[in-house]
Amino acid sequence: MTMNRRDFVQVAGLAGGGFLLTLYAPKAGASDATAEPWAPNAFLRLDPDGTVTITVARSDMGQG
Repeated sequence: MTMNRRDFVQVAGLAGGGFLLTLYAPKAGASDATAEPWAPNAFLRLDPDGTVTITVARSDMGQG
């Protein structure tokens, strides 16, 4: 079986994305009531109870 360039880029991207998720994701069994929210950047926060908060500095309000 031969692998062309497009297949290689797709597989490498999936493997790299999975690797990054394992580095930055919190541990699966580490959810307790005293845990702090996980904030990977300034715009996203994941609370221990499952609440996801996304902060948008300039929301789109439409025309005018």
